[in-house]
Amino acid sequence: MRPDMGVTPEGVVDVRELEATRGAERALTWSPRAGVARGYEPMRIEPGNELAVRLVGLGGSVEAQVSGVVRVVFPCDRCLEPAESALRVRFTERFAEPDVFARMPAPVREGEEDGVTWSPIEDHAIDLFPALLRSLLLAAPAKHLCRPGCLGLCPVCGKDLNEGPCACRRERGDPRLEALADVLRDLPDADAP
Repeated sequence: MRPDMGVTPEGVVDVRELEATRGAERALTWSPRAGVARGYEPMRIEPGNELAVRLVGLGGSVEAQVSGVVRVVFPCDRCLEPAESALRVRFTERFAEPDVFARMPAPVREGEEDGVTWSPIEDHAIDLFPALLRSLLLAAPAKHLCRPGCLGLCPVCGKDLNEGPCACRRERGDPRLEALADVLRDLPDADAP
């Protein structure tokens, strides 16, 4: 990779001129590659996202600050149809030359001291994608729904209930609660004289 290149769609940046110069800065725009998220197949990154990237040389290491909104698609947790989300991300990741990184104590590398994780610089390049993926997964909702009132799939026949009801009978409750249902049937009716 040439030093004058920006961020590749995969998130790789050549930092040759930054890693040795304390205070050197570079501002870039990153358009992450659209498609299945490398390392997390259930998530798909939509095309047309642009993230602001600020790189700062720290003398033997580089700090990357990334922010923006990323449109992603997960399968709906109820019906498996596409569930789109626009996730706001903002993260800082530091990258150290391999010999410096190898000497760092694990708590420092993992961000336990100041909340910023470290990764190694490899062949004068840094990879922003793993940090983006972590940030996206932390920003994602706990439930991915294609729409707020999604009815999901019938647990008996698998029909998408958003398209209409199925012919399955679902009167039977949770089998673990059948003993409680028997007790309730044996109780006298409260409305009886």
